[in-house]
Amino acid sequence: MFGVSRTGIRFVLTNFEPGRESDAGGWYDAYTSRILFPGLLVNAYRFENTDAASTDDDPRFAAIYDFVADDLHGAWHATDHHDRYPHDAFDDPRWTLVSVPVRSTYALDAERGTPAPDLAAVTLLRSYAAYGPAREKWTAEALATGLYSSASQYGLVDGLPAPERSLEILETTDPDPSTVFARVVDKVGPVPFVEAPVLSGTFGLLSYATIQE
Repeated sequence: MFGVSRTGIRFVLTNFEPGRESDAGGWYDAYTSRILFPGLLVNAYRFENTDAASTDDDPRFAAIYDFVADDLHGAWHATDHHDRYPHDAFDDPRWTLVSVPVRSTYALDAERGTPAPDLAAVTLLRSYAAYGPAREKWTAEALATGLYSSASQYGLVDGLPAPERSLEILETTDPDPSTVFARVVDKVGPVPFVEAPVLSGTFGLLSYATIQE
């Protein structure tokens, strides 16, 4: 994402109660706007994959928060214990419309390309395997197509219940983001994996919040 030197991210996958997506999304945006703190958590993005099954294995919504903290092992704990953390947000009955299959913290390992301010969507590539030369080659070739503007790779720090070891986020400004991953695969081939399949999905941007450092 654009305009920050992040050290890692908080990554959360969610589903909303069917038919109540607007109410749940309203709660989520209000909550998100209140958990950004200078020197700790500075950007928040919320995305939707309309092709997802809305199950624990295939969640429909993703939230990504930019950490700038040095100690990522204690970063989310520090956020939760910040004197401005909005614990009262969970008194709102709309919170019960949200289920959270995955919540995790990842450290930034590498970035390529140029993040764009007019982000349209992200493709998330999740895997229990580490990155290898074939995967690095695939990412370079994917960026060379011009369909993605940047790619960032992350390694797991902690999370629940069993988040994947590796996470790659590919950003696009393409006017047809729902098909961008398929078009990349047509050009450069499927994402290679070593020990475990790569779980993929493209999520369109729903909302964005930031604070100044």
